[in-house]
Amino acid sequence: MSSKYVNKDLSLKKVGLSKKYRKFMRQMGMKDVYEVPIRKNGMTGSGHKAHCHSNASKLQAIYGGKVVTGFAISIAFIDESETTMGVEFLTHSVWQTPEGKLVDVTLNWKDDDTVLFSPVVSFDVTKEACSIFGDYLLPPNYKKKGLYRSSAFLIEEKGRTQEFIPFSSGLNKDRFLLSCPKPNLNERITLDPQTGKPKLDAGGFTKRSSATGKSWDEIWKRYSFSDKREIREAA
Repeated sequence: MSSKYVNKDLSLKKVGLSKKYRKFMRQMGMKDVYEVPIRKNGMTGSGHKAHCHSNASKLQAIYGGKVVTGFAISIAFIDESETTMGVEFLTHSVWQTPEGKLVDVTLNWKDDDTVLFSPVVSFDVTKEACSIFGDYLLPPNYKKKGLYRSSAFLIEEKGRTQEFIPFSSGLNKDRFLLSCPKPNLNERITLDPQTGKPKLDAGGFTKRSSATGKSWDEIWKRYSFSDKREIREAA
């Protein structure tokens, strides 16, 4: 069990993953797997769908803790005939609360109460921001046959959203982990997958704070890097 997070580290066997996927996970920087609770109530249980990186980043900027980026893991069909099962690794971010607990603040629309998550990097978004590009779908024989990589950036590069690639040592965290020092959250919180340029005002929450009754817009518009303590107390 990692001492970095309060959550309990799970074995691959317990989460239904064969050890054959461990090599891919190691190369991509995944060491531990956690069953992260999905918040469904209150403001932090109302994050905008498909904006996990922005949601986690904005919460961390105001309330502290860390942004943790890695992969959400699930069992998925490899082919359209739905006869072959594999494992899907989707780029995902969760919030590590100031108490050290990993919580999901985006997948509130799902029926599940938890998500399997393997961290790759954690950071303080007021000082830097990290992104991992690419989602992966691995068949059981991926080491010999290859795997699927999905990315919105492939639309611009190759005119498609998915490609089949060989598994090799070149497929690793260092190749796909990007860091942006000293981000401006009002301008660079999420990259537009079509253009690669920053999205403005991405992410947020639809419910009011159960503690103060304030809307997310009211909380966020008071945020500034120059006086985080005042904003956190006011939130």
